[in-house]
Amino acid sequence: AGPWLKEEAQVMDPFCGAGTLLVERSYYSHTKSSYGTDIFGEAIAKARANARIAGMPIHFINRDFMDFKHDYLFDEIITDMPDQSQQSRADVKNMYGGFLNKSAQVLKEGGVAVVYTKEPAAIKEALESRKEFHMEKEYCISEKNNGYLYIIRYRQGERT
Repeated sequence: AGPWLKEEAQVMDPFCGAGTLLVERSYYSHTKSSYGTDIFGEAIAKARANARIAGMPIHFINRDFMDFKHDYLFDEIITDMPDQSQQSRADVKNMYGGFLNKSAQVLKEGGVAVVYTKEPAAIKEALESRKEFHMEKEYCISEKNNGYLYIIRYRQGERT
């Protein structure tokens, strides 16, 4: 995903877990600010500890991304989508649609979402009706585990 990442970016991980992606993103190139949200308090506590050990000033918030509000927009979203293997097809569809809806609210014009998922059909289906999002690149990370990485660009002017 390196070619799509920006120096001094404002970065958001909506499902941050233990914060690994935000720490690694900050190692790749300096970020202006990094925020992570997660609904699991234990994960947020671990994320804060991991950022402290790494010496990274990352902000972690115990909150559902869908309810997250912030004073400014982000250049990047980088995330590992939550495991949806035990969910119904309708719930998976709603999760991915909601993720794109919220992403449109928090991303700057021209911002990118770097999304790792084991539900490639769900992200593609969600993107079909969203003209303001353009899939820049798709990488198969693991055929065995059905893991894919998507680089998705947000263009507000193309909203339908």
